[in-house]
Amino acid sequence: MRRTFHTVRGPWQMVMALAVILVVAGALATVSSAAEGGQNNGQRVCCFTQPQYAGVCKVTPTKDETCASILAYLNNPRSGGKGYCRNTAIRGGWKLIDCYRHAHKRAHPKEHT
Repeated sequence: MRRTFHTVRGPWQMVMALAVILVVAGALATVSSAAEGGQNNGQRVCCFTQPQYAGVCKVTPTKDETCASILAYLNNPRSGGKGYCRNTAIRGGWKLIDCYRHAHKRAHPKEHT
């Protein structure tokens, strides 16, 4: 009968494995927040534009809301009662945008012309 012995990994190998896991988890979180729009003091932020609305509308969803549900509200002509986008009455034509990319375009306009 042949015995197989496994060597115990050194502490530096465990640290490297943990670092790789943290980098992958961070990348996944970045992708997730980009899809939701961005971060504001640890809270997700959704950014919306509409041709008739001046500027970008930024909304911090409550725990029961998502960027998609807020977008659906803004595009529903029968919706009312919430104070999104400075309590605008504009319904329809709203688009969800990436808050980070919009902010970067404003800070560096020559890169995006």
